[in-house]
Amino acid sequence: MADVRARRAQLARLRVLAEKAVRAYDLGPARLTLIQHEENTTYLVTAAKDRFVLRIHRPPLRTAQTVSSELRWLQALAEGTSLAIPQPVPTADGALLVQASGPGLTGSRICVLFRWLPGRFLEVGLTPQHLRQVGRLAAHLQEHARAWSAPSDFRRPRLGLITEGVRAGEAAGVLERQAREEPTLIADPDRACVELETVVGPQGVRPVRELLDRVLSHRAALGTGPAVYGLQHGDLHQENYLFHHGTIGVIDFDDCGFGWYIDDLAVTASEIQGRPDTAELLDALIDGYGAPVDRPALELHIAFRYLQIAVWKLSLRSTFPDTWQADVEGLVGAIARRVG
Repeated sequence: MADVRARRAQLARLRVLAEKAVRAYDLGPARLTLIQHEENTTYLVTAAKDRFVLRIHRPPLRTAQTVSSELRWLQALAEGTSLAIPQPVPTADGALLVQASGPGLTGSRICVLFRWLPGRFLEVGLTPQHLRQVGRLAAHLQEHARAWSAPSDFRRPRLGLITEGVRAGEAAGVLERQAREEPTLIADPDRACVELETVVGPQGVRPVRELLDRVLSHRAALGTGPAVYGLQHGDLHQENYLFHHGTIGVIDFDDCGFGWYIDDLAVTASEIQGRPDTAELLDALIDGYGAPVDRPALELHIAFRYLQIAVWKLSLRSTFPDTWQADVEGLVGAIARRVG
């Protein structure tokens, strides 16, 4: 009950901040409707006949420079591709982000407004044709990033990180050159195991250690050449890709960063596990992707995605007070079945 009251109080404070941030865009009278309050907080903003999404970043996971870099990639994608992606909206002063503060909140929050992207998310109705489109989308984003001459100060986080403490330390991001030279932060896997051991115990965490040994060995063997490593969306699951009149769109580039391409596919593949048609959907995803995929390695990285989600749930246990422990235990169990 205390967690629920704290959540309500936090949302009340964030709404005041959101209303203040929206005024910077000079939209006129606007109505705000909460969409989601997890890692970030998002609102549907309705003004006149237009719809927008306001994203409020949760500190300390991003800086103004890393958010600005995300927005510059979106602008480059809009100019260089026909992909349906969210368009950042400038403020009345021409800025692409706002740093707003509010009563009861420590420091300021980075806020960004995007134009609403039409479409619908699919879960039950997913077909192989949909997943083929997702595979092509992932490949297209990666191809654009490889060919794009990013600004010299373009900084995004390394992907494949696990614990919140390490992710927070990555808030300022890195240059692509730095990411390729040091793609993995050594302390992160050990911290993940220590954190999970408080929930599942020493025996329960053993499969996690085995998984990490295998994943790190595979990454070392892959290296970080442009064919296997680079800038990517980083979070292509069913609540981030949507369909409209037969075409696919993609939202939420907040996790874009530098990582191994196989992890980009593993995010999508992890979300379609356990369905009667998983095999057909996975085949279609890989077919759409259009490049050879090491299937055993993909299965390994699906388990790594489970690990990331488990530790994320653990870090947000006040957000999921009724479900976090069962979710963490279930995900660690799924890892054990995959590495056993």
